[in-house]
Amino acid sequence: MKRYLAFCVAAAAGLVSAMHLSGANRSPSKSKLGVPQLPDKMYNYADVDFPEHFWDPDRRFGAMIDADNTPADNPITDAGATLGRVLFYDKRLSANDSVSCGSCHQQKHGFSDPARFSKGLHGKPTRRHSMSLTNARFYARGRFFWDERAATLEEQVLMPIQDPVEMGMKLDDLEQKLTAVDFYAPLFEAAFGSPEVTRDRISKALAQFVRSLVSYQSKFDRAYTINPDGPPAFEKVFNKQELLGQRLFMGDSNQFGGSGQSSGSFQFGGSGFSGKKSFKFGRQGRSRGGPPVRSALCSRCHGTVGQISRKAHNNGLDLKTDKDQGAGDGRFKAPSLRNIAVRAPYMHDGRFRSLRDVIVHYSTGVQNHPKLDRALAAGFFYEIPDNVPFGQPERFLPNFGPGRLNLSKAEINALVAFLNTLTDHDFLTDPRFSDPFASADDRRLANRPKRSSRTDPPNPDRAKNRERIAQKALQSARQTVVPRIRNAKLQLLVRRFKETQAAQEAQTLLDQKADASP
Repeated sequence: MKRYLAFCVAAAAGLVSAMHLSGANRSPSKSKLGVPQLPDKMYNYADVDFPEHFWDPDRRFGAMIDADNTPADNPITDAGATLGRVLFYDKRLSANDSVSCGSCHQQKHGFSDPARFSKGLHGKPTRRHSMSLTNARFYARGRFFWDERAATLEEQVLMPIQDPVEMGMKLDDLEQKLTAVDFYAPLFEAAFGSPEVTRDRISKALAQFVRSLVSYQSKFDRAYTINPDGPPAFEKVFNKQELLGQRLFMGDSNQFGGSGQSSGSFQFGGSGFSGKKSFKFGRQGRSRGGPPVRSALCSRCHGTVGQISRKAHNNGLDLKTDKDQGAGDGRFKAPSLRNIAVRAPYMHDGRFRSLRDVIVHYSTGVQNHPKLDRALAAGFFYEIPDNVPFGQPERFLPNFGPGRLNLSKAEINALVAFLNTLTDHDFLTDPRFSDPFASADDRRLANRPKRSSRTDPPNPDRAKNRERIAQKALQSARQTVVPRIRNAKLQLLVRRFKETQAAQEAQTLLDQKADASP
């Protein structure tokens, strides 16, 4: 019996010793987290040729390029952004190796999260929805988070790492942890000249990668690039529904190239005033000799060709904002609207599940908060004299409470269609921004957009064939005399051929029928 016990003790001691030696000799870079797969030649992050329309002036915002918040002491370099990409996707940055920055900011979702609230390292939900990082570089104030609590991007990127819900890592521990990972030394040396791992270098590298996430190859952008010496050729790129949405969103044709007019009503919604008056809403655009353009004034808060914001706004989500004051008085920062169609749900708390829900809010649901942004108030009709230079403040009429745009179903659908033109499929699948820890096949599968989310089908021949079939179906529906059967054909067309222009025309016919019904 004694000999048996001695044998067990010796065996246990040997097992512990073997485990210790195995753990000591195991390189951290060869753990289950793997090593990043990087190209032999670095991707280009530092010398990207942005399109010329990034320099086009906006009446209220100036040029998009002027909103660049890149600091002089942290310019983007290929080596710095490469290191930042590895750090962004490395789960070692969390205390239990379970989540990375890329867990909550997913490329195929415009670097946002399809979940209303992301899950942190222990599975607990975050306080707010994950904000998109698309075009984060272009926000002149330079502040980050929905509530703008971070003064710079360099400050912001370290805060989720330390947050006990999100990644739960102390910076001292992080420096030691990454120093022990063998593949980081050459990456830090390439980026900063020596292999030392410091929190300042981690911050700068992550910020460089995030600022490299610039979207500029959407359908919207093609309207500018096909006519570089003139105004944007929206009429050559957009279908009729998208054109209507563009004009509703932008309005002022002097600035954006729209034209035309549509009538509508605007209802005052404040206390102490009631009734309905008819207006040409929004900016009274002086359209190249034509009539004014009706506008939903979206571009007042989402300006320039990148649809960026200038500051945090109270957009009337709630009458009372005691539970979350944001940046103060219920104000929240809005990210660029690029790739917004793949970024549901929406708002800082993810309350809206679809773009339609968002537009309905701005059409009829804005609440009369005391600090409601003036652009959403009933007194937001303003004039801009011809002699007022770019960037000067507009003159407002008195504020009568929240505005009611009273958009029709066709107009709501048009705005949704326009917002879909801001989707940049090249950006959503760009290998420069993908997870380097995933295999090539995994990256392709992870970033493959859903077929229903594509603005343009990938196969031109197939697209032409489907359009031809859809046009025949549309013609057949129009020739149908019985209204019930006609509507059924139109609805079937919209479901089966939703990516075609014929389907959009069918939806417009259905909306007109719905608007006409009592």
